[in-house]
Amino acid sequence: PGTGKNHLASAIAHTVLSKGHSVLQVTAYDIIARIRQTWRRENGKGTELEVIRGFADVDLLIIDEVGKTFGSDGERVHLFEVIDHRYRDMKPTIILSNEGVDGVERFLGIAAFDRLCQNGELLILDWQSHRRGRASTSN
Repeated sequence: PGTGKNHLASAIAHTVLSKGHSVLQVTAYDIIARIRQTWRRENGKGTELEVIRGFADVDLLIIDEVGKTFGSDGERVHLFEVIDHRYRDMKPTIILSNEGVDGVERFLGIAAFDRLCQNGELLILDWQSHRRGRASTSN
């Protein structure tokens, strides 16, 4: 936490937006909750597939807080569907997490993680949290 993941993702998003492309940054929970909202007939917010396509259609999708959900099989299926649609459409996806590599793979599932690995890059920001401040060297 506090190592600059969102700051870096925001800089990437800003660059992508400046080139006229669409960007959406959401949490893993937001994706799952939005898909689950379709289960209530009275909400009129579309089908699961329409919601998944909405996440899949943006030029760059940034999924934050991967690992902060319950990690159920149902959640993995929802996240897989979004990642798989983007994979098949060859669209970039950025995953932000405080989990290690094994934790991210566990939360997303092997198949979704495997799709992200193909032509993907892994950045590990493993330094001290910026939010906790730095030790002062002056008196």
